[in-house]
Amino acid sequence: VTIVVGAQATWIESHAAEELQKYVEKMTGRKWGIVKTESAADSPPKEAIVAIGRAETNPLVKKLIEAGRIRLSNDFPGQEGFIIRSVSLNNRDYLVIGGSGDIGTLYGVYHYLENTCGCGFFADGEYIPKRKNVPLKNVNFVEKPRFKWRAWNSDYGHWVIKKYQSKFWGRKEWFRQLDWMAKRKLNLTWYGTGARENLDRKSVV
Repeated sequence: VTIVVGAQATWIESHAAEELQKYVEKMTGRKWGIVKTESAADSPPKEAIVAIGRAETNPLVKKLIEAGRIRLSNDFPGQEGFIIRSVSLNNRDYLVIGGSGDIGTLYGVYHYLENTCGCGFFADGEYIPKRKNVPLKNVNFVEKPRFKWRAWNSDYGHWVIKKYQSKFWGRKEWFRQLDWMAKRKLNLTWYGTGARENLDRKSVV
């Protein structure tokens, strides 16, 4: 299996391919190669290909769209939406993971890992199952967020993180939090400033 991205892939699409590569290796012990291609004709001679991206950035995805094997555009599935679809063309099997935009493509990779491969992404760690193989056939998802803005909106949980944890965080901790949010398809966070503590009442004003 080879992961194929376009030669002009955005950094988020490249990151999505690297995340898929990383977690497949953790599950199976085998590392899929990542190939950047200028045209669909440059696809590597492998039994199966995972094509990541969209028509504007990946010529292989564009070829599958033009052949009528998949439907993917700026309007479908729409903002931050994605498709994950197993298709065949000219006796070659493909798994396409692509979004209407870059973020959708990244969400698609995490959705595939969680809902097809059984990975778990939690605030306090991850669950990565051991598998002989990961599913490439008979996979078909079309997803689009119901809400434009999605945040972890537990008032108590957010207050605890802000008061007791995040004020001690550095880059490493913030990157871990934002990475987890991407895996959960959350696209909004905030951090209040100017809060005044009343130590006598042990409350936050």
